Amino acid sequence: MKKLILFLAVAVLVTSSCSNRSEGAVNGAAVGSLLGSVLGNIVGGYHGDNVGTLVGTVAGGAVGYSVGSASERRREARSNYYAPQGIMVRETLVEEQPVSYPTQTIAHRGFWRAEGAAQNSKASLKKALDLGIWGSEIDVWMTTDNHVMVNHDETFQGITVQDTTFAACRKLRLSNGEKMPELKDLLKVMRKTSSPTCLVLEVKRHRDPQRSRDCAVASVEAVKKAGVLDRTVYISFSMEACETIHQLLPSASVAYLSGDLSPEEVHKKGINGIDYHINVFRQHPEWVEEAHRLRMSVNVWTVDKPLDIIEMHNLGVDFITTNEPTRCDSILTRTIR
Repeated sequence: MKKLILFLAVAVLVTSSCSNRSEGAVNGAAVGSLLGSVLGNIVGGYHGDNVGTLVGTVAGGAVGYSVGSASERRREARSNYYAPQGIMVRETLVEEQPVSYPTQTIAHRGFWRAEGAAQNSKASLKKALDLGIWGSEIDVWMTTDNHVMVNHDETFQGITVQDTTFAACRKLRLSNGEKMPELKDLLKVMRKTSSPTCLVLEVKRHRDPQRSRDCAVASVEAVKKAGVLDRTVYISFSMEACETIHQLLPSASVAYLSGDLSPEEVHKKGINGIDYHINVFRQHPEWVEEAHRLRMSVNVWTVDKPLDIIEMHNLGVDFITTNEPTRCDSILTRTIR
């Protein structure tokens, strides 16, 4: 009896570990054959052994095929979801039957609350990469001499980035002592890392729409030059910047931030994602489902409180941008997935 129990345990383990249909059918048939032989012999001796082997082979193959099929579907869905250039254009989804995926965490301005970090610093990006979360967000502005600088606020320490030069920006120090980084500085970090974390690049809305477009073009060129196109997605409050990025990279993931347009209105402009404040989704919860039916991604910002994190997950958003990435990821992993 102990041997039979041990055999059953091994059978379950072997069958459940099948990763595709063919593997499931083969493994299931083999396990079913052996199990049928054992049970048949116990019940009916030699003839029972033969009958049990036959029945077990057929039944085991069927069960294994089913398990392998389920595993294959799950793997394909996750692969389609995590592929950076495809995350916001869900190629395999049936439009009338949107698929819900696990909500993922994006660190707002990097993991800047970690020791030794600062907002939009190399340290905050590296610490977010170390977490292995889905993404780390940064913000970029263009200087008067066309350098793309990384900073969230329009003005930092009395200097307005879009109105000054690269040399003036480089004199500025972040709270952790780093110089204000240029985009290419953080792209070097992305190029060298083995972390699965993606870069979420926000092109800031400049006063002159043309400068927003120029910043978008320069950002895409920098990403191409760094060789991290497949690990970078884009967001902006500027529709001009979003449209420019889409024109340059038609298959890229681009999300609109302002929250003043419905998913359908954004979709008509060729943009494949919405990234709205939590209060927008509280006012328009139906926009999540609408976006998914249009095969658009849904991100929400900036969500730090546990109950808000759970609320947004339950609403069905794909991504949560947060200043508390460890807390957010822990809640999603522990209580939801």
